[in-house]
Amino acid sequence: MKKLTLAILFIGLLALSLVPAMAQNTAQVRLAHFLLGGGNVDLYINGELSAVTRLGYGNVSNWYTIAPGTYSIAIAPARTSIDDAVLGPVDFTFADGSWTTLAATGLAERNVLDLWALPEDYSPLTFNETRLSVFHAISDGNPVDVTYNDALLFGLLAYPGSLGNNDGFDTRTLVVGSYGIKVLDNISKTQILDLGNVALNDRNNYFVAVFGTALNPTVRLVSTNTVNLANIPVGDIRERPNADATDGYLRFAHFSSGTGDVDIYVNGERAAAGVGYATISDFITYAVGDYTISIAPAGTSVDRAVIEYDLRLFGAEYITLAVIGVIENRTLEVAPIFEDFSPVDIGQTRITFFNAVPGLRKVTLARNDGLLLVQDLAYPQDGSDGYSIQNMLNGRYSFKIVDFTTPETLAEIPEFNYATGVNYLLAHIPGETGWVLTEVPIPNE
Repeated sequence: MKKLTLAILFIGLLALSLVPAMAQNTAQVRLAHFLLGGGNVDLYINGELSAVTRLGYGNVSNWYTIAPGTYSIAIAPARTSIDDAVLGPVDFTFADGSWTTLAATGLAERNVLDLWALPEDYSPLTFNETRLSVFHAISDGNPVDVTYNDALLFGLLAYPGSLGNNDGFDTRTLVVGSYGIKVLDNISKTQILDLGNVALNDRNNYFVAVFGTALNPTVRLVSTNTVNLANIPVGDIRERPNADATDGYLRFAHFSSGTGDVDIYVNGERAAAGVGYATISDFITYAVGDYTISIAPAGTSVDRAVIEYDLRLFGAEYITLAVIGVIENRTLEVAPIFEDFSPVDIGQTRITFFNAVPGLRKVTLARNDGLLLVQDLAYPQDGSDGYSIQNMLNGRYSFKIVDFTTPETLAEIPEFNYATGVNYLLAHIPGETGWVLTEVPIPNE
């Protein structure tokens, strides 16, 4: 078990963010992942896997409800167990009506592993009011100042515990408007980050986290509409969806140009034969459990596998296992795409966009009506999982895949009807065409 540095920011402050509009006997909680090098993580509560799984670095989960009380909290690498926890188990108390962001921070390579409870203010906002909270999550960084329209908004925010009782977290209620927000080094007074003009809308809560490293800082902004507080939580955090399901679903995709046809084995049994480049198989049902995926040249045997990938399959999961990389330079690998097959609203469809082109180039998926459906999507490396899942209104659309920086057009997807209640996987792949698209209906619950 790695060492845990624990700090609860204010003794008893969890009870101060009471919200009368919410039903009693309910607390709200979410998880923010700013632990650099921590990979995707799972949240455990009282030793049991919670509804928050595979949370990626830099992401913030949905809000969930939890019954008020004291709970044992632990965070472990995704697809492992509580025995592998890198943070906790440690007890946290959630008061009735409180809204708490659990923030994992630090630098894994330096064994700096911290977990903080941030008491958020979700007291009612009136018309033309908005609320902004800022959290300093750079463990090796100097204290910072935050300005809006060049006026000081937050001063001397330090990484929690690095400057006396400075907790690195503060909140202001503001008038609705567009604000130029900048983050400055408190010591040198130099600019660290410029968020540009940020529109702070009526009765919204904004959570801004400055994280990363002193040499490479970044920022995450998450907004929550607070007009109807009861509709914000997506469920009880202790109730993992499909926890009782006994089967999951796997399919296989070949996106490695220059690699010949392959046979794919699951626990030594051939699951797909002669899978060619730019091919995506159908989903196959498997029992919940642990599996070894082996990739071998077509027509050989599992003993000739060139790569293997270990996977833990949970109930009702839909996972596309994509063969990516370049065999000649030994970067061939299997990248999992955890697809979302939960129901969509009437009139909506879902698209999963995957970047399978090796390299450092990040891409944007632009729709013909000007909507940038996905931006800044990297290849699966350096903390990126390589895919983004978005819901959109059904209809006929064409898309372009463009370079996020230039933006050069890299591929064009012709007009196609994206139907209600269907899951689409669109992959950006190497080669002249540059894309492949497949569809699977979303099961009705």
